[in-house]
Amino acid sequence: MLNAIPTAEGAIQIAMNETPFTIHSSKCLIAGGGRIAKVLAKMLNGIGANVTVSARKKGDLAYGNAMGYDTVPIHKLSKAVEKFDIILLDVVMPIMDGWETLKLIRSQEKYNKIPIIMLTSVDEVQKQISGLKFGADDYIVKPFVLPNLLARIEACLRRTKWGKESACSKKGVHIVN
Repeated sequence: MLNAIPTAEGAIQIAMNETPFTIHSSKCLIAGGGRIAKVLAKMLNGIGANVTVSARKKGDLAYGNAMGYDTVPIHKLSKAVEKFDIILLDVVMPIMDGWETLKLIRSQEKYNKIPIIMLTSVDEVQKQISGLKFGADDYIVKPFVLPNLLARIEACLRRTKWGKESACSKKGVHIVN
């Protein structure tokens, strides 16, 4: 854990200095209440992301509220998805796992543009391929290196922004930052 702190600080600095887009002010949903989800929520919040945590256990939701995050019970997730810029989804979750959650989100066309990054300890090539075929935009095996995750989040957000700009330019609308 102590080694992760300087790595995270360096990754955040690099992400903010080297990329044209940042996660700052992005609406990030973290689905899953495990240790990595808690650390990830804290770090994303620390760089200015608007973090929402979705979990099954009341204790995990209470922890999220105590940390100042918005929370959504996992069984109400499908009604809340549309307000997020990016979703970080754990595969291994009780009751409704990440695969079911991914399929549920992607089954609704209006949510197809929201980038989803799967975070999992399942390190099987076939599972990774399945995740991408089910509609995940990326698939990262835990334990992951924070700079890698931040770069992937930035890339997903950048692709989403490019898609919105392209759609707007086809309609004659210009986006001003």
